[in-house]
Amino acid sequence: ISLGLVGSEMCIRDRCGVSSKSGKLQGGSFVVTLQKRSIPCRVAVEKSDSGTRMRWEFQSPPQAFASLEALGFEEADAANVRRALSLVNSLVVLSAPSREGLTTTFAQVVLSADRLLRDFVILEDESTPFREIQNVKPFRWGGTDNRTPVAVLEQVLVGYPTAIVVPNLNDGQLAIELVKQAGEMLVIVGVQADDAVAAVEKLLALGMPKQDLAKTLQVVTGQRLIRRVCPKCSEDYPPAAEILARLKVPAREGLTFKRAAAGGCPACSGTGYLGRAAIVELAGGPTTSKAIAAGVDRATFVKAAQRDGMRRFGASGLAMVVAGVTTLEELQRILKKEKGQPG
Repeated sequence: ISLGLVGSEMCIRDRCGVSSKSGKLQGGSFVVTLQKRSIPCRVAVEKSDSGTRMRWEFQSPPQAFASLEALGFEEADAANVRRALSLVNSLVVLSAPSREGLTTTFAQVVLSADRLLRDFVILEDESTPFREIQNVKPFRWGGTDNRTPVAVLEQVLVGYPTAIVVPNLNDGQLAIELVKQAGEMLVIVGVQADDAVAAVEKLLALGMPKQDLAKTLQVVTGQRLIRRVCPKCSEDYPPAAEILARLKVPAREGLTFKRAAAGGCPACSGTGYLGRAAIVELAGGPTTSKAIAAGVDRATFVKAAQRDGMRRFGASGLAMVVAGVTTLEELQRILKKEKGQPG
């Protein structure tokens, strides 16, 4: 957001420690107190031909979730993730496109693991550190001495950790070494990818040997964010029989869907929606592993993963509609982004 600074120089200088007289880009920070909550804020100030401008970034604390199910995971998928986390040695892969909630899901998955009985370490880029997670010791690459990710991993291994997490894996050499370590300990990685299948494709493109990946991979997830319908003003309605038939949803007495109320309410700021949930697809199992080892094409891999129980975004989202978490209209909006992907 850019704002003119008429009469605001004194506030900027006093509160943020910057001056609007300088022509250089400056940065400062302060804390806003709202309803007994402290919200950190960063401000950038710069002069331009049109005047002095400033940009505000309010850093709201991440939303806390009680469980994977609270994020949007179906019970069976959440159970599969927790089973993979309980193993002595396994590879757990979490993926999403940019700005689709990967950071929140990654943190919740790590919090779901037993960090008291195992020695957890996190490997991260010093320029973009992950948020602090209790009982997970950070090690960072980059910095003034330009440490490489593999060099940091070698440093970490001296301490004999029993679990390694990497929230944003994009280094080929690190990927190759991590899949080796997954044969000895728990490894959790996050990658940016459109879906679970694309996540596997990215790991292979980074150089992970397919045989090692097939042997160690327990679960790989993909996700999209979908708006939750407002629980205060949402309206129930019986879906038409032809809609149920087209969606392949069995008709039953009393079945209702929810829709957003026109104009919403104060709780949802008039939008009809309040908060977001993750639509998750999860792949993993013996057929999936065989497909990875065989190096099959994408279509064949999808069929293999579905034999192991994977449901695509459309099916998982429809379950949320039936459960009253979101609306059919919202699901249709999300699926328009999934060009060429069958539900």
